[in-house]
Amino acid sequence: MDNSITVRELYEYSQCPNFFKYKRINKLKSAQSVDELFEQALLSSIKASLMHLMSSGSISYKFLVSRWDRSWWDSKKTRNILKEEDMGKYATRAALYLKSFYSIYLEDDRFVPIAVNLPYALNFIYDDFNLNVKGHQDVLLIDTKTKKTKLIMICPQSRSMYLPGDYYYLNSYLAMHAYTSLDISKSGEEEIIIYSVFGEKEKYLEYDAAKIKKIEKEVYGMYAGILNKVYYPRSSSACSSCAYRLNCTGE
Repeated sequence: MDNSITVRELYEYSQCPNFFKYKRINKLKSAQSVDELFEQALLSSIKASLMHLMSSGSISYKFLVSRWDRSWWDSKKTRNILKEEDMGKYATRAALYLKSFYSIYLEDDRFVPIAVNLPYALNFIYDDFNLNVKGHQDVLLIDTKTKKTKLIMICPQSRSMYLPGDYYYLNSYLAMHAYTSLDISKSGEEEIIIYSVFGEKEKYLEYDAAKIKKIEKEVYGMYAGILNKVYYPRSSSACSSCAYRLNCTGE
């Protein structure tokens, strides 16, 4: 029996099975928050700039900012929901993040991007049950100084980002597990990095076979819950801002 699921879907189920049901099974529509649009704009501007760098061989900070302007200020969605009093706050946050990312990875020729949105897939086999888990790393860079490969997840938020169960944590460990079998992995010469915003720079994750095994078990458990239609609300501080809070019975 073959089954497939994305890391994002697994994460949504782990956070709240009801949220997963409303979004993925019932396919209820929900309005995006300003923070979600902000995150998307940051990611799209950085990725577009990296792809430009790969094709042209050079990039300026001005170009990165212009991509941000196009993704954020020129977006109809942003203009519809962004309050005037919040404009300065988001502009400041974006400037700090983009400048930090540019100064670390783009300002000189040390890091060479070779892939953006690099996909991966893992096959977990339990008896005759084959589960295919799909995800991606945002950026694949070569560090010309250390000769190491950097696999980077860009995290434009700071709340729970390095904790077990967080999306970035889960996705990065699964990606690390997947890439150890690829040609880019040369005797530990790869580094998995979660790059975050708001004063936190880089978080390195080390390969840990025992931790990977534990995550595999958790992944199978989550998918078994989805397969058996085990849906229930999981109360947390996120409930008050959940897009589906009016649909949730809370039972």
